[in-house]
Amino acid sequence: MARRMYLLYLAFGGITQWGMSFHFATYVMFLLSRGLSLLDASLVNTAYAVTLIIAEFPTGVIADTWGRKASFVVSCFVIALGTFVYAFAPGFLWFVIAEVIIAIGMTCTTGAFDAWIVDTIAFHGGTVDLGHLFTRAGQVRKLGAVLGVLMGSYAAEVFGLQTPWIMSSFIFFIVGVAAVIFMKEDYFKKNYTTIRDGFRGLSVTAGKTISFARKSNHIVTVLLIVGISTCAMQAYNMQWQPFFKGYVQSASQLGWFFVAIIVSSFFGISISKKVMKKNGNDFAIPLIISLVITGGAMLCTSLSPVIILSVTMFMVHEVSRGSYSVFSDAYMNAHIPSEERASLLSLQALAAHIGMAIGLPISGWIADNYSIRHAWIVSSIFLLIMSGGIAIRIINNKKRPVV
Repeated sequence: MARRMYLLYLAFGGITQWGMSFHFATYVMFLLSRGLSLLDASLVNTAYAVTLIIAEFPTGVIADTWGRKASFVVSCFVIALGTFVYAFAPGFLWFVIAEVIIAIGMTCTTGAFDAWIVDTIAFHGGTVDLGHLFTRAGQVRKLGAVLGVLMGSYAAEVFGLQTPWIMSSFIFFIVGVAAVIFMKEDYFKKNYTTIRDGFRGLSVTAGKTISFARKSNHIVTVLLIVGISTCAMQAYNMQWQPFFKGYVQSASQLGWFFVAIIVSSFFGISISKKVMKKNGNDFAIPLIISLVITGGAMLCTSLSPVIILSVTMFMVHEVSRGSYSVFSDAYMNAHIPSEERASLLSLQALAAHIGMAIGLPISGWIADNYSIRHAWIVSSIFLLIMSGGIAIRIINNKKRPVV
């Protein structure tokens, strides 16, 4: 049973990433084609980020109280609805509505899906090798993203820019149906008998989660790392297209450049697997090193006078980010109890959303008033300085992982 659920976890993770990646290379182009300005597009993204911040923790608590399978199934159907609305949205307000719907769907699966597989394997007597689990899952999702970006970008060129969104809606609906049929959650025991008890259970779970997070130096450390790194990386996430303007232009070219980004991140995930195989369950040092390399590569990209060197260092920073994502997930899961796993993982995602909400306007303001290069330099230096402080904290708080 554990093996079958593990394979299902990989399959659903890869397929949903495939479906979500269809529009990655043409997202801004689609919004502009519907009459939105760049400012409007930024505000649409802001609606997404704010919704994530508001909904992230409550949906994690719901998953711990009412079940991780139910949370994942709901997320698939909600995202299917949101992407369908996106495809046919006539203007700014409907795009905002679509983003809010998709954000709610995303928060329903954040933490819950990972918590489901970790506790399912443990329940059936399997040994949870967190490093291997999240490394393999990351690889499968990156592969799904590569296929999705290429299929979506070419579909957009041939059939129109709304096509990737229709494709996404169809995929998430199918996965939702499959999850209802095939996902098992034998370990989960409903701790309420009425709807009123269920909502009372939500408040109890939320209280226990917050209490545990406050007392755990490890949890606080991860939340700081995720928030700071996400804040610093927003300049790169949102500004790489105009930064490399003149070298990457058409939808298909954007798709291939994004594939290069994904492949670089995939390589970083593979490296993390080898590192953790050598270091065992000691995730602290690799996590710190990946942050420092990311910041250094970002700075080199910003200062490089030659485009080929700039592109190369940009891809190095993506390699390091791939490793960082595995190390941070493994470190977090190694220090949290099963009962509040989804809620605490939602706190981790919440820290990322807050970092995104802060990093987007700041980096955008610097780019508009100075230049994209200045925004990237400031972001790089910020990450490097903060990594030094985090390094001291995380080393002092090293602890044997709980698996």
